[in-house]
Amino acid sequence: MLPGDTDPFSAFYPLAAASPVIRDLELHRHGLVWTQAPTVLAHVLDDGRASVLHRDPAATAAGF
Repeated sequence: MLPGDTDPFSAFYPLAAASPVIRDLELHRHGLVWTQAPTVLAHVLDDGRASVLHRDPAATAAGF
């Protein structure tokens, strides 16, 4: 990735963020910032409705 690039749909970063090997590289010293989207995942049904899992349990519950 280049400076300023983002990857909002990455499925790998949680594993990297939890890795002691990656932490030991001290990538934050080179500008790496881990961010998390407020919406974790969504599943859209054929009729257009969707179930959405938010980091906030109250927001998830409100969607049911």
